[in-house]
Amino acid sequence: MNKFLVLLVPAIAAIGLSACNRGGEETAAAAGPAPLTAPTGTDDAAWRDYLRQVVTRNMGGVTGSPYMYYLPAPPAGTASPEDVAANAEQGADEGAAADTTGPSIASTGQVTDGTDYESVYTRQLENVRTVVQRTVPQGNMLAFGSPDSSRMANLIVAAFQDAAPGSMNGVRLLFVGAAQDDERVAAAVEPSGVDYVFVEAK
Repeated sequence: MNKFLVLLVPAIAAIGLSACNRGGEETAAAAGPAPLTAPTGTDDAAWRDYLRQVVTRNMGGVTGSPYMYYLPAPPAGTASPEDVAANAEQGADEGAAADTTGPSIASTGQVTDGTDYESVYTRQLENVRTVVQRTVPQGNMLAFGSPDSSRMANLIVAAFQDAAPGSMNGVRLLFVGAAQDDERVAAAVEPSGVDYVFVEAK
């Protein structure tokens, strides 16, 4: 009898521990995955990893591999392509004299390490514009993110200017950015019929 009790007590303890473990796992599963936190800096590797995680969490119903577009942050003091164009137009309107000192970083988007940020932006814009014009099969996703939300929003708006109405039905567009850029991106992509999803990077 005593021998039976000695064997029974550990068995009961093991069952209780197993039930506790299952309960903890079920509670964690019910709570869902931990919230993601956007990188505070402009490190490309950190941002790309963050965006991959956001995309993974928003793949429900997507049957194809997502088209992911990333725009690095420009170095401090580099003007955006939009600012460059606006400044050029203003200078032409005012009949400004030609500057003989050579192009500056602010006026050309030239980055100090020799990389032309404006061309990086333009190439990415053309990539997206081409995909949008060719249309994307239903069940796919276009995902956009950048440390510079405003410039990525500009890119999306520009790329969707010539999208045919209803041409993106059944396609999801995920924009990871700042709250202040949400509405203008949503308005720009709405005519295409795309399923728009916004995730605030915070």
